[in-house]
Amino acid sequence: MKKTVLAALGVIATVGTVASIPPSDEPSKTTAASQLDTQVDQESSRDTFEYFLSGLGEINLPAVNDHFESYNQSQAAPLQIDEGLFQRFVDYKAALQSLDSPDFVTLTPAALQALHDRLLTLQQQFFSTEQQAQLFAEENQLRQLALTRLMLKQQADSEADFQTLWQQEIDRLPPDLKQSYHNARLLGALQQTYTLSPQARYLQQEALVGPEAADRLAKLSQQRQTFQDTLQQYLAHRDTILADPGFTVQEQAAEIRRLREASFPAHQHRRVIALESMQNQPRHQLN
Repeated sequence: MKKTVLAALGVIATVGTVASIPPSDEPSKTTAASQLDTQVDQESSRDTFEYFLSGLGEINLPAVNDHFESYNQSQAAPLQIDEGLFQRFVDYKAALQSLDSPDFVTLTPAALQALHDRLLTLQQQFFSTEQQAQLFAEENQLRQLALTRLMLKQQADSEADFQTLWQQEIDRLPPDLKQSYHNARLLGALQQTYTLSPQARYLQQEALVGPEAADRLAKLSQQRQTFQDTLQQYLAHRDTILADPGFTVQEQAAEIRRLREASFPAHQHRRVIALESMQNQPRHQLN
């Protein structure tokens, strides 16, 4: 339940989103399967770092570092990011795992303040003041806003009184932070809709983002489900081919290649091959 209260507030709890860094002695692949056919998030240095680290679990940390360095060095010099800063960000993420998280179910202002202070102290251990602002300014502001909300909730005499005080606080925010808070709340609300039935999910998403965006989300969900269904059928047929003693290894490879080409469009082949490898690591790749 690490994220429960902060997610309800529209704030991502940093400690709750730390990826566990797997051992470095696993076989190395250059790109996580989930990142194939995707573009690197270049909105900010922080977004770029998070994009590459999102592959952890599918590939190991040295492979993530190699992937980042290869991408970074392919960029024009003015667009390159300090690779030392990326390494400090990785070390910071690892250090977060040693923090004791408070009980987010019964979170108090004092507990959130203690967490906020520990995170700021940890950031200071790894980053300069300028780097802290570059990487964590919005996150720290949103966490401070969550703290303010908890304090107002505790101080208010009634729900109506709290809503008035809270709206006044929101109105005082600078436009960019107000938009960030709105986006965080909206993202949290959208995530919660995926526990609903398809019809209820669509209606809730339509209420949150309007009919056009809800249609796009529904189409995206359908595309993902179609891919997963096709993948399962493909893997089942592939297993049948691999289990057939009448095929030679070369014939199996050719049959599987034809099956892949018939089942998926060309731009998905690399992703499917990577997922095959994850599905059955001991087997030799048939490509």
